[in-house]
Amino acid sequence: MSIHSLYGAATLRSECLLLVLVLISSAVAATEPRDASAPPSVAQTPAVPLTDLPRLAQIQTQLEGRRVVFVGEFHSRLQDHRIQLEVIRHLAAQAQPLAIGVEWFQQPFQGAIDRYLEGAIDVRALLQASEYYNRWGYDFRLYAPILRFARTHGIPVIALNLPTELTRAAARQDLGALPPALRKWLPDQLDRTDADYRHRLKRIYRSHGDHDKLDFEHFYTVQLLWDEGMAQCAAHYLDMHPNSRMVILAGSGHLAYGSGIPNRLRRRTGIDGAILLPGWEGPLQAGLADYLLLPAARHLPKPGRLGLALLAKAGHLIVHSFTDNSSAQAAGLKTDDVLLAINDQPVKTINDVRAALWDHPPGDVMQVRVRRTARSGEERPITFEITLH
Repeated sequence: MSIHSLYGAATLRSECLLLVLVLISSAVAATEPRDASAPPSVAQTPAVPLTDLPRLAQIQTQLEGRRVVFVGEFHSRLQDHRIQLEVIRHLAAQAQPLAIGVEWFQQPFQGAIDRYLEGAIDVRALLQASEYYNRWGYDFRLYAPILRFARTHGIPVIALNLPTELTRAAARQDLGALPPALRKWLPDQLDRTDADYRHRLKRIYRSHGDHDKLDFEHFYTVQLLWDEGMAQCAAHYLDMHPNSRMVILAGSGHLAYGSGIPNRLRRRTGIDGAILLPGWEGPLQAGLADYLLLPAARHLPKPGRLGLALLAKAGHLIVHSFTDNSSAQAAGLKTDDVLLAINDQPVKTINDVRAALWDHPPGDVMQVRVRRTARSGEERPITFEITLH
């Protein structure tokens, strides 16, 4: 089983969000201790009149009194990120300073984020400096509008996530055996007292077939590391900026029932934040969230592609093969060409290519420079114009 985070237009007006919203009230919770795997009894099941559900704009004012607002996401869903941006837009219009804490950047790369927000580097340099595609990898177009808004309005963006090196190592060995270079990123405490959370995670663990590579205790520890690490980072920022509030954007599984980040942030700060989840794929039970949003599905447009497969070898990118109807092949590229640059941006890794192409749609024309070796052994650079498809 592989270890990964389980749960996984630049402006958007709230009245255009095709969503409904349900308040999940803890008042309907059973008085007895709840079994997370058992559905509520019929008598305890709340009735929700779907024709009367409010829209997001109608509950925005209820969020204004909260110092922390958690907004979940399923990472690849565009509608979730648009909801996140709308919440940020509303709270940013209030007088209290706002910060945005995000799961999708890792703590060691805070400096790169700061440089981007200050205007010292562009977004492609941010993608490379933060190692975004190695460490997160989801289509950056999902997140770019949030970063652009933060940069335009001077809102700090805080990298909450722990470095991949730590969570990967913790999946294979006990925390006490980690080298000092990784131990410095460990949160100060892992609270293992939430039995319901452990039970839910164990169900998820059992749903994966390959248990040989990872036992449950290491799996569980990694989930707690993510939760505690992000909560501790957010708590540190809030402690250092007592007049600020924060919107925390993270996978919905890190927020549901408060078990992941929210309760661990409250343990450190005493702050009881509001939890908004844009959809949920499990049972709907009391205590799941403060608000459950049901947005209409939205999809990103098709990205532009070169139509080739690249092989990383000896610090170079070699053209290995072409897709059907490849525009790169039609433009004149050949297998074994060494890719040097795209639009005058040097490329040495697959992630460099992804950073160069991330916001280019089909139809854009790219200048692609390669090095080709002739039969005589002579090497020469050649530049092609390739129309993305």
